[in-house]
Amino acid sequence: MSLKHIKFELSEEQLKRRDEEAVFYAKEPEIKQFLIDTGCPYETYVNHLPKFKRWLKAKREAYGLSKEELEKDVRKGEYLGLEYDENLDMIFEVVMRVELAKDIEEEQLFLKRYQVFPLPESLRKATFQSIDLQKEKQNPAYIKVLVELAKFVEDDELGYFLYGNLGVGKSYLAACVSNQMAKEGKRVAYVHVPSLFNHLKQQFGNNKQQEQTLDTLRKASLLVLDDLGAEPITPWGRDEVLLSILNDRLENKRKTIITSNYKPEMLKDLYRVDTRGVSDEIRASRLVDRILSLTKSYEIAGKNRRHQ
Repeated sequence: MSLKHIKFELSEEQLKRRDEEAVFYAKEPEIKQFLIDTGCPYETYVNHLPKFKRWLKAKREAYGLSKEELEKDVRKGEYLGLEYDENLDMIFEVVMRVELAKDIEEEQLFLKRYQVFPLPESLRKATFQSIDLQKEKQNPAYIKVLVELAKFVEDDELGYFLYGNLGVGKSYLAACVSNQMAKEGKRVAYVHVPSLFNHLKQQFGNNKQQEQTLDTLRKASLLVLDDLGAEPITPWGRDEVLLSILNDRLENKRKTIITSNYKPEMLKDLYRVDTRGVSDEIRASRLVDRILSLTKSYEIAGKNRRHQ
């Protein structure tokens, strides 16, 4: 038996408490404005008082969230709002969002254009405008790379190989480019190379899914291969994954950025010997040739920028 349509009569004491509560809450600015804007009769408001109380609490909690809190989870900016239907003389609860959450969602729309992996949270605000040039004025080589990368979205360059010590800003610079291209509506992929190989290994046994992942990386408007050389060196990874991707991107002139802790001249030795100790200089040379044909090499030097 459904209790949905059964009405329970309130006692005189309960009615008195409800009416007192209604008077109290009607003085709250949000409820007062709602009654004025919608023309909702006071009696209807009183009859739906629990909804108004829930709405007031939820709205204040949502609007009390900081931008930083909403950026971490924009869904927290949603709450159950109220609408008044004049024809039915009824109050309905509807999902609403604070304006700041709407703005943040619009700002973060570009993140949906990242393929295969989401962009790490630490790089989502990476822009060329956010780099403090005053701190870099004693580093003209860094400024030169910065200028070239800022033009990379529009120019005819195919790619860059950014190498240097840990924390000097290679990944951040690459993300500045990928974010800019994503904001312009292009499909981009930013992949941490060791994580990519872990992901592909999990797809073993599902050749179609694995090939789909590789094909996505081949065809993205921009591909960032972050931390190249940190992955276990295997013939499969070198020849079937990296060479396959880079060869296709070179042939089809698609933009690519590679970051690494290794200098270009170290790559051949790095990829020559695999984890089993097997040496293959020809295949290593083939991979390095694609990397050097596809990219211009720049060393990113300076202090550890993560701690500035």
